[in-house]
Amino acid sequence: MKLSHKGMKISESDWAIFLEHADATMKALQVPVGECEQVVAFVLSLKDDIVEV
Repeated sequence: MKLSHKGMKISESDWAIFLEHADATMKALQVPVGECEQVVAFVLSLKDDIVEV
């Protein structure tokens, strides 16, 4: 993840917007709460490798 996002200058603001879109998408698709929580936990574990600035 770190290598594939290096130099993209993804900010905290970009990250927050991504999380909002991901949340809205999972709600629109009616993904069960337990599965949403698992996805969010996984995605949050990647933040340090993705957010640069």
